[in-house]
Amino acid sequence: MYPWYNNIAPVSYWLAGHVNEGKKHLNFSAWQGYILKQKNDKLKGIMKMVGDKEMPLVEYTWMHKDAKLTKEQRDDIVEWAKQTKEQYP
Repeated sequence: MYPWYNNIAPVSYWLAGHVNEGKKHLNFSAWQGYILKQKNDKLKGIMKMVGDKEMPLVEYTWMHKDAKLTKEQRDDIVEWAKQTKEQYP
């Protein structure tokens, strides 16, 4: 669900660009269609970007303060990605 300001240009274009760019990098709706290497690469990317505090994007957390992750939340996501990666040797 998108926020109310998604209906106002140019914000709507900016948001759509972010969403579309993000889906190019990782789209869980397409997960089953990814080959093994892609899955492993995506999981490595999650571990790196979340572990290095690159995600969620700073631009996103400006407006969505509750989207900021605590250290524990980051650690949980990284651990989930590691465990999931083990399923795809």
